[in-house]
Amino acid sequence: ARQKVLNGFPGYIGHQIDITISAPGAVAEVGHIVLGRNHILGRIMDGAEVGHVSHSRKEFDQFGDELLIKRGSTRKVTVPLRVPTVQAPRVMDLVAEVDGLVTAFYGSSEYAPNYGIEGLGFVDDHTQSLDAAGDSIFTLVLKTIK
Repeated sequence: ARQKVLNGFPGYIGHQIDITISAPGAVAEVGHIVLGRNHILGRIMDGAEVGHVSHSRKEFDQFGDELLIKRGSTRKVTVPLRVPTVQAPRVMDLVAEVDGLVTAFYGSSEYAPNYGIEGLGFVDDHTQSLDAAGDSIFTLVLKTIK
């Protein structure tokens, strides 16, 4: 699988989690294994975007010829969330808590709970328009690390 999100494991002090990864006859690869608290921020709306951010550079040599310097890339993820307005302070506090920290994030739907937008990165920007009538739209922009 390209990605897999598993959650709901008990996190009691003194317990141990053993992880076994195998691929008989093939090579098993794992990008990240992250353990921590899981917070639901809101319901993902249509229009979530995943963008490619290239860190390659175009420079010029002493004769004016272009040189492309190949570098890695990351992703920029923009997620519009529907959040009950009464939950706005809780969501803003959770985002402020992880500001400046590398955080695992994922978004999935009830129809495909183990697949969706995922990454390991940091919060780049967030805005929340407050609608006193019920639900507010919270736009979260995340950038992955390599």
